[in-house]
Amino acid sequence: YDVMGILLKGHGTKLDDLDDVSWEEWIGNIQETYDEYTSKYSNIFVGGISMGGALALYSSTQMKFKAIFTISAFYHLSKTLSFTTCFLSLFGVHRQRSKARIKWYVENNLFSYSEDSFSAARQLYKMLKALHRKIDEVNVPVLMIQLM
Repeated sequence: YDVMGILLKGHGTKLDDLDDVSWEEWIGNIQETYDEYTSKYSNIFVGGISMGGALALYSSTQMKFKAIFTISAFYHLSKTLSFTTCFLSLFGVHRQRSKARIKWYVENNLFSYSEDSFSAARQLYKMLKALHRKIDEVNVPVLMIQLM
């Protein structure tokens, strides 16, 4: 067996890179890895946390996975948050994260930007709309863990 963590386009570089990426490119990153791994393995499982969980669900409608797992997968954004996100994304606005949140990432040796990209959040919103249209096409076992 093998495990692969996918670095999605716009992630792990600099915040501005998230402003110029589409959710379809994230699916493309998954497709590239899927294509590479199907040449080696017959049973491919996909999973993700948060946005990655939603991407795993969506990608399963286009690729043949054995099963899916998600942890705290995004599935819905409130109408107010959706509108605000889409509006602010038009101006390339970023939102400063709280000092406590940044401190938590540092203390746990995790990478994170100090701001959130509304453009990337808009891409998440667009992907969720596409996922809602295709959710009935998810036809493999799913282990879904949602934390409250």
